[in-house]
Amino acid sequence: MLPDSLDNPEKLKQHRHLDLLVHPQPAHTLKLRSRIIQQIRKHLTSLDFTEVQTPILSYSAGGAIAKPFLTTASSTHHPLALRIAPELWLKRLLVGGFDRVFELGPQFRNEGIDAIHNPEFTTCELYFSFGRLDDVITLTEGLLSELERLTRQLKAPGAACSSLPPLDIDIASALEKSLPRLEFIPTLESQLGEPLPALDGRPDAEVAADLCALAARHDVHITSTSPAKILDKLAGAFLEPLCYKPTWIMYHPECMAPLAKSRKLRGRMVSQRVELFVQERELVNAYEEENSPWEQRWKLAQQAKQAVNHEQREKKEKEEEEKEEEEEEEEEEAMGLDEKYCETLEWGLPPTAGWGLGVDRLVMLFSGQERIADVMAFGGLKGAALQGSKKPGRTARKAEGAEAARPKAEAVEKGEAERRRDEGDVLQMVKELAESLKRDKVTK
Repeated sequence: MLPDSLDNPEKLKQHRHLDLLVHPQPAHTLKLRSRIIQQIRKHLTSLDFTEVQTPILSYSAGGAIAKPFLTTASSTHHPLALRIAPELWLKRLLVGGFDRVFELGPQFRNEGIDAIHNPEFTTCELYFSFGRLDDVITLTEGLLSELERLTRQLKAPGAACSSLPPLDIDIASALEKSLPRLEFIPTLESQLGEPLPALDGRPDAEVAADLCALAARHDVHITSTSPAKILDKLAGAFLEPLCYKPTWIMYHPECMAPLAKSRKLRGRMVSQRVELFVQERELVNAYEEENSPWEQRWKLAQQAKQAVNHEQREKKEKEEEEKEEEEEEEEEEAMGLDEKYCETLEWGLPPTAGWGLGVDRLVMLFSGQERIADVMAFGGLKGAALQGSKKPGRTARKAEGAEAARPKAEAVEKGEAERRRDEGDVLQMVKELAESLKRDKVTK
């Protein structure tokens, strides 16, 4: 007989099936996730998009700035990476003649875990020829409006997901109409109360130094030496808090989007990029894609140059160990120059709009969950690792115990080796003494 509830959180983490059997909300969340994914597919196929599958394992992980999971193929001994985004593959299909494509599936990034991040996560990415930013905004707002109506019906009393809380009424009403748009640079300058330094046509080190000084004046702690990352940190402190209700942030500085087209706006180079934030979390990221092979090569080379400059500064300054590790991670995250992709663009990529949606965060929004693990079947990476464990962290504790015992074992082994060496020395001395006595006897 099943109990009415299980209150031990560790037990629930270790045995997800018990959680699903006893509590309705986790099961209802997974059902809602399924219906949301079905509706995304239905919406996109109704707009004549073709769903495709692109490689998860390949020789390089491009399409985003993130640290990949690396492995090696046993058959060819080539290094491989789990994909961090399907973007470059999908755009190759447009070069090959497809007009509208999308992919809904898992991505992998070897990064931290928190309430809204998990190393394995699900996205939907789409690309369509001759699209503009206004087109992706219209597509997104139409899809979210559909999903709001669908999930409201599913959460009604007696419906399939009735245990889930209703969507925040302010957010629900906002999704029924066009969403507000904020321009990145003017809005950030307004929030800061001062202009940003010149970002274009200057060495990255100078730009980074000016941005760090600006951030320090506003009590924003910066550890990066990349202008793009510093700007992103400032946006997190001053722009994202403006976006509890669904809000678009658009026209980021050029350095923040190397795969997007650029143009001059109010005397500054900006990218044709737009992001949708809801509850201060990024939900959608969209570009007018850079389709010039020469411009794309230059932008990726600039980003690769930032990584090289960063490495040189790290060696020269010899910073403390913790900061060195932090910046080393940044270096690994930098997207290098993908020459094969640039060569593909030489065959002709039409003007293209690209769009990426975080499916897990979308489900969090509509199910009322605060943790990304709660919208995954087995609770994210930590939850999957704990399934079937008798005690939480048992494997980790074993590893810690083995690590702690290692010095003692090494000391014992070292002592044993010294003992054997001493015994060998004694035996050698006995042999030499016997040989000496034998020679003396023969002489006599």
